[in-house]
Amino acid sequence: MTEFFVRRADDHNLMIAAIAGFGILCYFSLPVSNLPEVEYPTIRVSADLPGANPDVMASSVATPLESEFR
Repeated sequence: MTEFFVRRADDHNLMIAAIAGFGILCYFSLPVSNLPEVEYPTIRVSADLPGANPDVMASSVATPLESEFR
């Protein structure tokens, strides 16, 4: 296989130029956005404690959940 490229150096150079030209053409045709749209992950939690006031909910439900999600 190497003998082919040694004897026909001009063909080898044209093949390399064609591959490089095709690569440059493909590079500039790629769809690239400077600021792509990103969906950030979210967690939604619902907790009920019947008969509890806001202070109890904050201390016994919300605070432990927040510490678990950090």
